[in-house]
Amino acid sequence: ALKGAADGGLDIPHSEKRFPGYDRDSKEYDADMHRERIFGGHVGEYMEYLEEEDNTKYQAQFAGYIENDVEADGLEELYEGVHEKIREDPSPSEK
Repeated sequence: ALKGAADGGLDIPHSEKRFPGYDRDSKEYDADMHRERIFGGHVGEYMEYLEEEDNTKYQAQFAGYIENDVEADGLEELYEGVHEKIREDPSPSEK
């Protein structure tokens, strides 16, 4: 949320230490790890894990993704498309 707010132009004092990918021990920031989380890498890993370990729970948890033929390896593409649409029209949609 902090990354999105900062990217959206809000002035929120922060440092890289607050983002995923920052290693407290080495005091280094891994931008690739952060990018992977932004584009759902951790969700895809969980999808694959759940599909193998508890398919019933996978079917329930990711029913919407399954219905729309979204697979774990297609999440990055999905998120890129979502980000693009937000950039085209950032106004909130009506509910």
